[in-house]
Amino acid sequence: MFAVIVFIAAKAKLKQIHLAAKKKAEEDAKKGISKKDYDVDKYWPQVSESWEGLRWRLKSMPGGATKKPEVFYELYAFHKQATEGDNSEEQPVWAETGGLDFEGRSRWEAWNQTKGMSQEVAKKKFVALYFEMDPKANLYNDNRVKE
Repeated sequence: MFAVIVFIAAKAKLKQIHLAAKKKAEEDAKKGISKKDYDVDKYWPQVSESWEGLRWRLKSMPGGATKKPEVFYELYAFHKQATEGDNSEEQPVWAETGGLDFEGRSRWEAWNQTKGMSQEVAKKKFVALYFEMDPKANLYNDNRVKE
């Protein structure tokens, strides 16, 4: 009888630990904390050169414009923050074709949201997002650098 009580108590404790870990993982995901600790010094040179050349899926916008997935702009922002620091450029409004500049505005807004982030943190977030993004939702084919 005592063994059954100990077993039930242990099982309840394990469930509690599991739920706490799951909650922490969800909170971390909302904050942009990666699931894995990537070797930034190893991957940064490779992925920072190749990420823009990936075959990104495009979304149609009004007026015939197209826009890439949001993860592209997040990567863009972390890359710009890591290489240039805080955004000091003027916000674009009009494209060269005369329509609204959806692409330029999306890039500017994403980069502006990283203001104050250190270059080292931006590199870490860039590498983590590069490897953890959903390729089926964002790319036509997954030709990323493999870890």
